[in-house]
Amino acid sequence: MKKHILLVLLILLAFTIWSVLAFGKAKQEEPTNQPTQIQKAEPGPEAFPAVVLPKAKPTKPTMEDFQKLMFEKKGITPEMLEQMKPSNVPVEGLEAAEKEPLTLCTIANQIAPCCYRSTPDNTYLRCWGAVGTATYLNPEDSAMGLVMCPQPVYPFKAISVAMAIYTDDTATVLFQPEIRSVVYIDGCPYPGDPIITGPVYQINLAGGSNTTYLSLGDTVCLYGPWFAVMYYLNTDDRYDPVYCPTGNTIPTYQSWIFDGAGRLCQSYWSSSYYPPGSWFDVVENGLASGAIRVRTRGYNKSENGCVKPPDPWYFKDPYPPGAPCGVPDFNQYQMIVPAFCGPTAGANSIWWFASREDFSLDGIDVPTLISEIATASNTDPDYGTQCDSLEAGILQVIKAHGGWWFTETTVYKPDFWYLQKQLKKCEDVILLLGFWQEESPGVWKRFGGHFVTLAGVDIYNYAFAFSDPAKDNFEFGGGPGQVCGTHTPANDPVDHNSGITSYDYYFVAWPSSSPGGLLYLPDYVANWPTFQDQNFRPQHQPNHGTFNPSLPVHVEIEQAIVVSPGSSKMSGTVESSKAYETENNQGGIEAFGVDFGAGLQSGLYYGSLVVGTSQTDLTCDYGDYSPLHTFKPLGPPVVDTFIVSGAAGDYTIQQLTLKFAHPILPLEITKYAFGFWVPNGGVENCEYAIEDVFVFHNTSVTDITGLQTGMWCDFDISSGGTGDLAGYDQQHNSVWMYDSAIPTAVFGFTKKPHIVGDVPITGYGLSQADRVYDGQYVDSLKYWMENLGWGIDNPITAQDKSIIIADGSFDLSAGAIRVEKWLKWGYGDSILTGGDQNWRRFLYDILHQEGYFRGDVNGDKKLSLGDIVYLINYAFKTGPQPYEFIDQGDVNNDDNVDLADIVYLINYLFKHGPAPIDKNRFLIASPYVDSTHKALGIRNPGLFGEPAWMKLGR
Repeated sequence: MKKHILLVLLILLAFTIWSVLAFGKAKQEEPTNQPTQIQKAEPGPEAFPAVVLPKAKPTKPTMEDFQKLMFEKKGITPEMLEQMKPSNVPVEGLEAAEKEPLTLCTIANQIAPCCYRSTPDNTYLRCWGAVGTATYLNPEDSAMGLVMCPQPVYPFKAISVAMAIYTDDTATVLFQPEIRSVVYIDGCPYPGDPIITGPVYQINLAGGSNTTYLSLGDTVCLYGPWFAVMYYLNTDDRYDPVYCPTGNTIPTYQSWIFDGAGRLCQSYWSSSYYPPGSWFDVVENGLASGAIRVRTRGYNKSENGCVKPPDPWYFKDPYPPGAPCGVPDFNQYQMIVPAFCGPTAGANSIWWFASREDFSLDGIDVPTLISEIATASNTDPDYGTQCDSLEAGILQVIKAHGGWWFTETTVYKPDFWYLQKQLKKCEDVILLLGFWQEESPGVWKRFGGHFVTLAGVDIYNYAFAFSDPAKDNFEFGGGPGQVCGTHTPANDPVDHNSGITSYDYYFVAWPSSSPGGLLYLPDYVANWPTFQDQNFRPQHQPNHGTFNPSLPVHVEIEQAIVVSPGSSKMSGTVESSKAYETENNQGGIEAFGVDFGAGLQSGLYYGSLVVGTSQTDLTCDYGDYSPLHTFKPLGPPVVDTFIVSGAAGDYTIQQLTLKFAHPILPLEITKYAFGFWVPNGGVENCEYAIEDVFVFHNTSVTDITGLQTGMWCDFDISSGGTGDLAGYDQQHNSVWMYDSAIPTAVFGFTKKPHIVGDVPITGYGLSQADRVYDGQYVDSLKYWMENLGWGIDNPITAQDKSIIIADGSFDLSAGAIRVEKWLKWGYGDSILTGGDQNWRRFLYDILHQEGYFRGDVNGDKKLSLGDIVYLINYAFKTGPQPYEFIDQGDVNNDDNVDLADIVYLINYLFKHGPAPIDKNRFLIASPYVDSTHKALGIRNPGLFGEPAWMKLGR
């Protein structure tokens, strides 16, 4: 103790000397005033240009692709594009309802009769070569008002396509109509292969709005949704003084007419100046605010003579081994009690989703699943289940087994088109049938109800296929249907084998005369007394009756429970004051940006955690792409907040927590992302950063050898410049990107040296043409992860760039955990090659804020005698607290700031003692971090003991 007092006296003497020194620091085809003149163009080169229609497999270009195309073709920057967005234009006649003869009708997909609009006078349709416009037409979607054809529509015989266009003067254009098939990319319909392509027409447009139906040259029978396509072939004839000076000198502009709905996945735009098959969504990419007004005219089912398809039925897909026949057909009477049809119909649905591997049932059998649903739904063994309770119970069971992103909707009095659409969208549909009798004219009584699962639909004959928990009507000769598999014995009443189904077919009619629903089933027959008093809702009670065997039973569809998987890419966003990160729930990052002030585009970034031992198991989720595998979400993202007190006040820390699993390796990964709001007077630099912490847990009983982790990001921050450029600081594990047009907006990340003796780090800036892009080239990605070094592949040409930073391979023993940490940051100034002093001080500030570089209590970015004196003043003279958090002075990791820390610093600075111990402040302080993971936040020695990092702030 005397030695300690002597040391303190010596330090106070030193303080006297030191004190003199300074230390610093966002219809109708309408007639025009003049008739539109149409003539088929002669097939000579002088009549119309060579036409190359896009035939390739459709692709989904990004907003960044669109902006690059705009810049390279027209010099239109994102700022200019924003000013050119559509605006309302008075278009006479567009709001009138379209009137067609009954023998000829129009399929549209615009929201009528209001809100049509056009682009302002701009150069969208000038000098783009052949422009294609495609609008998704789906009579099933549009059945309730937008389809100007009597139902049933299918099969539909198409004869012509219409294009609505607006011009401010007369113009001669070359149009060509087409019908295309539908393909789905990320759930959105996109134009597929051509089904029929019409001739080229020369059209003389009058000023104002014009809509003209052009014959396809032949007819085609359509059996499902399609795209109506119109090509505008001579846009290069339109005058553009800068980009097309040889065009028609009359300043005529054409502008498509939109519906203003702002709906995605409806209308698309393409050009011969872009690779064939590339279709831009006109809403997502800034060209429009709704669907383009392209329509199809033709004949509906009753008029056209099209042959019905040989098999008109649509059924849910089979998923062996769990659901080899599609939706199961479990029997409710295996449960012995009389009224378990609701839980059994729900079990059909849940079992099908689990067989599709949306979630896991953890090995439970069918009776257990039915019982679980019954308990969650408050099912009464004798009186059944209320429909609303069954909806809640099914959802509860799904979420309990891992389907946390699922939703359910109860629809009362559904119509036929709604139900068939929901079934085809891969939602499961459970129907409540109501059993009604008309006791006297107009007086209806409901004596019971019954739940069934919808398994298939025939839209050509208005029929449904049921998985009926109470009976197998077709199998035992009661009506039409089909059987998959064989019962043993054939009359087994307690069937719970998902490989045996008996689907019963029933025609659907409407409107129902009874009060409970719109649809009814004329041919449905059951053992009526067994359903007495079952499956009532409170709303049914005023009509409660007793089955009368002398009266016919009217069976109607009262309600539908729609079970929807939604999307497991549910988002959770964590923010600091000037940065944010949105997690897509599949192990990758959906977006990250920093606000650098007005006029500068937030630097959106798409990137992903990369984990694997080889190309075979490499997993990387990148935006909408998956190179080989995707991480499996283990739950929804959770965003919490907690408070950490500092010198400037209380810091509100946002924390995003997410768990996911590797699809092949026995790895469970926990991600913690931290963002913090700095009070006035705090370290402003830190507001531009997000911290990501990934904890890898080997859940196997065997070691994982040769494991690598990394972060791969594609920063599309171009604002019309020469392309994205990259830089790096190898000494400090950092890579960044910027655009030469805005070099003061830099985005990057740093892999923190949190593990003493960590494996080597690699970092590269890569170009699209030669390296990795869009998650397609797993071999290149793995190559750069293993190529332990640093570099920039950065040609001068405007190529898209990505950056990667990864560690060398390491082994993770059975049951072991390992932590990897990244800082994602935005920097509001240019950074010199290799990093410069100002940027390194910026990085130091962020690390200091997180709890690294402990011992620097006066904030001068170094460790010296000044920090010892500062700490003495705090401990013994009520001086200011350590900058910026008190625990920045806890250098010996005992959770106190006292004399022991002063002695520890003296020993380090003057006696070659151990370096201060760093602790990741937010990871350890959070009440929402697993206690086992908190210990991973300690780094001994701290960064002042790391030769490559100890002078970062100087």
